[in-house]
Amino acid sequence: MKKLLPYLALLLWTVPLLLLGSDQSSLMPQDEAMYSVRARWMLESGDWLTPQSWGELVYEKTPGTYWIIAFFYQLFGVSEVTSRLPAQLACILSIFLTYQIALMLLKRQHIA
Repeated sequence: MKKLLPYLALLLWTVPLLLLGSDQSSLMPQDEAMYSVRARWMLESGDWLTPQSWGELVYEKTPGTYWIIAFFYQLFGVSEVTSRLPAQLACILSIFLTYQIALMLLKRQHIA
């Protein structure tokens, strides 16, 4: 249990910062909206290989991000909060990984 305490502290610190305000503002016009619309189109059309934007094929980005967002749409439904959830989970994971790297480099838990 003592080994889990730092991870619980990180989780209790990051989750409120990321999730509490996620439904207060609309999607940012450039990136968030673009990824959300393309992921929703993939989900609705069933074509998971060719990302499209307003009927035109788009190959400037890899479809992995669209797939992840569309997967979350399947699980939780289409909403602004669901659009942001994969990025927020990746942020939490990156904080845990940063903590692990600090532990490996500093070799002492109370400093990390």
